[in-house]
Amino acid sequence: MLRCNATAQGRLLGTDNPYSSITDDQVNEIRRLRAEGFTYQTIARQVGCCLASAQKIAVGTLRAQTPARTLHRLTREDAPEVSRLHAEGNGYENIAKALGVTRSSARIALLDVKACRQGKP
Repeated sequence: MLRCNATAQGRLLGTDNPYSSITDDQVNEIRRLRAEGFTYQTIARQVGCCLASAQKIAVGTLRAQTPARTLHRLTREDAPEVSRLHAEGNGYENIAKALGVTRSSARIALLDVKACRQGKP
């Protein structure tokens, strides 16, 4: 498995980080168990880590070998896509995932689109 040993900010990843107490095997086990539907509490007990670590590892905010995602700023050019996604019944979370932004950015963009439709600047 090819992996980077440091992020662009120079932070060490995974077991290359001297402060890491969870092995790569444990990380893989956490992700496998979560994919099988186990609760975070059950996973934490079985692997031997705290509940918060099990949650963060399972969703990829902790111990991701690469940054979880690169966020970009929404621009006016993104407004039609925000409108289309919302018209299809997508909520803030799904719009955010589709556009690679945070949930709050998707919410603000949707509010801006609605304001423009009502003639507000």
